[in-house]
Amino acid sequence: MQCISNGSAKFWFSDTVRKKKSDYGEPVWSLVINYDPAKNEVFQFWLFTTGYREARRSKLTLKEILAKNSSMVQKQKLNSLLTTKKEKLLRYGDYVLGQYIEFSDLKPQFSRVYYHPERFGVIFNVHAKRVKTIDSNQDLVYRVFKPFDASDVRRFFSIQRIFGFAFLENEHTRWNQVSVSTFLLQRFGVKFNDEVSYNERLKELTRALRGVRKKHLEFFQRYSQKKVRFTWYLSQEFMQSATRELNKKIDLISTEQADRLKEATFRLSSKGNFHGTRHQIGTLQAMMRSVLNARDPEQKKLNQMYFPKNLHYVRFTAKKAWNMKEFEMACRNADQIYLNKRNKQKPKDQRLRRDRKKG
Repeated sequence: MQCISNGSAKFWFSDTVRKKKSDYGEPVWSLVINYDPAKNEVFQFWLFTTGYREARRSKLTLKEILAKNSSMVQKQKLNSLLTTKKEKLLRYGDYVLGQYIEFSDLKPQFSRVYYHPERFGVIFNVHAKRVKTIDSNQDLVYRVFKPFDASDVRRFFSIQRIFGFAFLENEHTRWNQVSVSTFLLQRFGVKFNDEVSYNERLKELTRALRGVRKKHLEFFQRYSQKKVRFTWYLSQEFMQSATRELNKKIDLISTEQADRLKEATFRLSSKGNFHGTRHQIGTLQAMMRSVLNARDPEQKKLNQMYFPKNLHYVRFTAKKAWNMKEFEMACRNADQIYLNKRNKQKPKDQRLRRDRKKG
């Protein structure tokens, strides 16, 4: 399956071919297969293409690139993924295709911003920076692409000199009691008595930097190198349903049906295969943990058993599949390995529940 042909379009499985075409700004095609173990006789798939684009070895002008893309859309009968209409979003079951922006030089906690397609649409284009979003209250998202003028550059380097360590991945600061106290005094006018502990000083530093990040993060995002990437999100309807279900299961904690919460969170985590869904699930589970811990602050450690320790990405097979039958068998084997691990975990959870009841 080195090449799959459909009309005049060709779709390469070889990374070498894809990289060469990408370097020259030529269309790179991707085959996306959706495998559902419950419907193993049917595969739903899409063929995506990047289209022609500007690249380091491309000899085409922007006008020629746009003309070629327009021609390819007509000849191949392609549909654009970019849209601000809900009815035109690409959906598969509970999933909807959207985008996120990756900021390459920011710290991990600031390196991605997610844009749910049912609120924003699929809007980020290399050449067009002025498109309305589905939710008109979110139209300012394009500010992260606003170019810097001379005064912006001066302001950025002034902020970076003082607070760059709070945003940039390659800048770090080692603190001690003296440096924390000096920094807070010089930058925020905060003074400490001698009896104030180092931990309390660090807490004050954290509070101060939280305000700095809130004020200047968008400025650093504008300056950062950006990549727009596609990812799958769970639909708003699905997430609202999941939130209602988890809230109901939390109410069962004090009953003999306490396991229902764990079953629900693990079912939800099985959807966390993609950057977008992981972000959604992680946010929802953090909210549920907070609710649960607020109800029973003394049981925070035991409350952890109701939530998975890690979310997983899409599972890749160790070997390439050369036909659909091999691909199907690899999916089935991966599913069985997952089920075996889950079944082994059940006795451990039962022991934890017994210990909790005894306590």
